[in-house]
Amino acid sequence: MENNKNKLYYNGKILDADTEVRAFQTVYEVIRIKNGRPVFFHEHLERLRQSWYLSDRLKHRVYPDATHIAGIVEEIIKINGIKNQNVRIDLDINDLIVRPMPSYYPVDHCYAAGVDTVSMKYLRPTPNAKISNSLLYERANELMRIENVFEILLVNDENQILEGSRSNVFFVKDNDVFTTPTENVLSGVTRNAALKIFESMPNVVVHYDAVSLDDVYMYDCCFLTGTSIDLLPVRRIDSQILDSANNIHYMQALRLYRQLIG
Repeated sequence: MENNKNKLYYNGKILDADTEVRAFQTVYEVIRIKNGRPVFFHEHLERLRQSWYLSDRLKHRVYPDATHIAGIVEEIIKINGIKNQNVRIDLDINDLIVRPMPSYYPVDHCYAAGVDTVSMKYLRPTPNAKISNSLLYERANELMRIENVFEILLVNDENQILEGSRSNVFFVKDNDVFTTPTENVLSGVTRNAALKIFESMPNVVVHYDAVSLDDVYMYDCCFLTGTSIDLLPVRRIDSQILDSANNIHYMQALRLYRQLIG
């Protein structure tokens, strides 16, 4: 097919990427393309399938052919000549959309100093499924704009930090690493890679326990994980300052993760 830029796939058609296309309430994945190849491609496609069967709207429907979806992603990468950018897949009962996305990757200073966050009470209704959620998206973006922060940390009624609005969260204390139990959050692809890295480190113990917002001051480090951000240190949670970027376990995990994705 002719190699034109700024194209998307929509239900069997290749359209200009600025064409307005809509689906009702999709399950979706955002895949990072690095040096022209999808990062953790199989893992993202598998989570898309899992999200489908966790969705009340979709779980009794037949899941589309995964090989077909993968082929469309590869076609969109080729058509647009994508080297380093994100591609999003949206999947609904009658809709399949694959499109390149505006992509932001944190600059070196963010990894050297850390980023600022604030907390917000919010509990996602189906935490293990990646389902489009315009309410959370709008509330989080508005709070990020008002507070001038990088991310919003979602807190439950027990005041426990569960995850970010678009990321997973880890805490480190001495040789112990803490993250929310998997059944209570979206199990991110980057999160899973980070867990494997920590579990391979001698003397590091991983705990599946959510950290209370009241106890943040007790921890040496907090960092976020996500498709576009890798492992990103947190400098501030509300008013609490952390020296996360200089934590030895965090720095080692970031180095190993970057080696893993090339």
